[in-house]
Amino acid sequence: MKRALTRVAVAALAALVPFIAAPGAQAQTFGGNELLSWTVDGAPSEGLTSLNFPITVNTGTAHVAGTYFAMQYGFTGQSDIGYAGLQPRPDANGHQRLRGVFSSFISGTTSTHANCSDGADGGAGVSCGVDFDAVYGHTFRVEIARVGTDTWSGTVVDTNNGQRIPVGTYKLPAGSGNLKASQAGFIEYYNVPSCDQQPRYDVTFGGPSSGSLSGSTKWVKEYGECAGYGGTQVATVGAGVHVTRGSAG
Repeated sequence: MKRALTRVAVAALAALVPFIAAPGAQAQTFGGNELLSWTVDGAPSEGLTSLNFPITVNTGTAHVAGTYFAMQYGFTGQSDIGYAGLQPRPDANGHQRLRGVFSSFISGTTSTHANCSDGADGGAGVSCGVDFDAVYGHTFRVEIARVGTDTWSGTVVDTNNGQRIPVGTYKLPAGSGNLKASQAGFIEYYNVPSCDQQPRYDVTFGGPSSGSLSGSTKWVKEYGECAGYGGTQVATVGAGVHVTRGSAG
């Protein structure tokens, strides 16, 4: 997973134009990607102190590394962003596995949490992540919450059984503010050999929430060098979106 791809997602969101199918498959270090947008309605001007992103990695998803289901988030006092989400992993010891990820690209971010390390995709910030036993088809709530002054935690919650998986905690520079009420999201292939070998995924992003406030998640466009490949299908489901793509695995 490269930080440049996340930056591409930000630029693509600004463009908001339909994707154009690529004329031919080609080998590359990443495959086609899907851009999302999300918003929470009625947020106060000072921002939010928490965000919840429901993500269901459905049973049709290949149990292989190389795909990232993510939501980006920003802060009222910062121009750089963070992201949080889930990544499929191979089965281990008879259990299905996922990885929870919680990262900041903001210079000056620090952490002493065991799941976190300095740097985010080769740049400034902090990256936190943890692999855990999971059940594909369960809805996992990716929680971001303020737990202290300029201090934020990321947690994954299995809404089917209540299991809570701490992903990490980090501290931002003073004055970073609260969470903004809208940003982008993405589905990213970060390890695919060619446009013709895209791992299968089937994922549903629900509408985000913050306390009593709720919002929506929408599909924006397909982007990247493999746009038009993978048989992407998109459907609106309530306040969220259901996306399938790929055939390998």
